[in-house]
Amino acid sequence: MRTTPPPPRAEFWVMPDVVAGSLAEAKGAISCVTDDSSSSITTTSIDATGRGRNDPVETEWRVCWQSPAAGDWIGPGSVVSFYVALDAEVSMSSTTGAGTTVSTLSDRRIHPQSDD
Repeated sequence: MRTTPPPPRAEFWVMPDVVAGSLAEAKGAISCVTDDSSSSITTTSIDATGRGRNDPVETEWRVCWQSPAAGDWIGPGSVVSFYVALDAEVSMSSTTGAGTTVSTLSDRRIHPQSDD
């Protein structure tokens, strides 16, 4: 988590950790953190499998990766991306040393820069 203050602009919030939550929960977390002032923050959902599926039903999709990362500053004009996959496609486990959740899909880690 960042310990430095945000740049001197209007309003800033700390990005929550929404990995392993549903897409609906992730969007709700942004609203909660920003006190419903999130209208100037754009959220996008991206198919983490690389299949390019659009318009997911928010309760059936799990967040596998997020950008910006948890602890980063978000504010007016920020774009928050949720990399998502269907619940049935995702296996969540807390196996990393820092207690971070790792998302796996077909026995491989999902990452937005993945080439496979």
